[in-house]
Amino acid sequence: MASEVVVVHEFDGTKYFEALKTLRSDNEIESLDFVESSVLKKFIRDFVREKKTLKRSLIRAVENAIFRIKVLFTKNKTVVVGMPPWDFRMVWYGLLASNNQFIYHTSWPYWGLDEVPRRYGWLSRVFRAFWNRVLTSPNVRIVSVSSASEKEIKQRYPNADVTVIPHVVSNEFFQARPSTFSQDFGILYVGELSEKKGIKLLPEVLKKLSDLSVNISFIGDGSLRDFVNEPTSFSNQNVYGRVTDRDKIAQIYSQHQVLLVPSLKTKKWEELFGMVIIEAMAVGLPVVASDHVGPRSLIEHGRNGFLVPEGVVDGYARYIRTLAQNPELWSEMSANARERSQQYSLDTVAAQWQKQLQ
Repeated sequence: MASEVVVVHEFDGTKYFEALKTLRSDNEIESLDFVESSVLKKFIRDFVREKKTLKRSLIRAVENAIFRIKVLFTKNKTVVVGMPPWDFRMVWYGLLASNNQFIYHTSWPYWGLDEVPRRYGWLSRVFRAFWNRVLTSPNVRIVSVSSASEKEIKQRYPNADVTVIPHVVSNEFFQARPSTFSQDFGILYVGELSEKKGIKLLPEVLKKLSDLSVNISFIGDGSLRDFVNEPTSFSNQNVYGRVTDRDKIAQIYSQHQVLLVPSLKTKKWEELFGMVIIEAMAVGLPVVASDHVGPRSLIEHGRNGFLVPEGVVDGYARYIRTLAQNPELWSEMSANARERSQQYSLDTVAAQWQKQLQ
């Protein structure tokens, strides 16, 4: 049993470690603290984007800054650190590996110097040297969110202690009323409203389905919020905006028939997991998604969803049409989706983390 656990994440690790919070509430671990490695960016995010009060944002920033100093004195804890490969901050937070049980947590499947989200020119090789020293330390374990990330890590560190533990799908999604087939076929998009998420492809997708009775709904916010609200973009849309209540999100899922995830790669980003995919599956929605590393690890093509080469509008439309016109196939894939989602239930993942912390 781990007596004290500290999670160090760039912005907000609480949403990624539901299993650890459950273990704490069940007294399987003595204490659980969350801190952010990005002090200034976290402050700006809290105050500007999350609309938290200045006082609350400042208090959190001070707490994070204090922990940076305490890194030098922290001992005999279990520290879970999540950050992308070769991030310069590992030079500092890697010091925690000396006197603590250190668990590096990652979903990143590409570790080439030109493939990681943060690059520092020739300094990247310097920072990589620090990473190599940390990740090859005898008391360091690695927890990978996906098998793709695990494969990459084992290629670079053949002797590393690597375990795959996925993200958790909250109980609200398993407890929601399962989706049922409807002739008024509901397409759902959940996530950031931005170009990298493929939002601007969706009007063309719907045009190719204009002979069917389909509608589209959006949960989320972002730079393209005006685009999704524009009648010239979508003639039959429902925009929920940003929704944080999980019960409400689960209810919205259950009112639709398919989740569409048309993500587009950028130089620094790819869909690495896709929490919304598993949430949708838990409610019984088959998923049509871009063939990115995250969706690829979750979707069994033709069994619980479909994978489409990114940006291929005809592909997204074709598979949505297939589901909308075949109720029996939809029902079969819906059941398969619910079955697949059980691997990501809170009880299952908490048991995996409990074993890891022993």
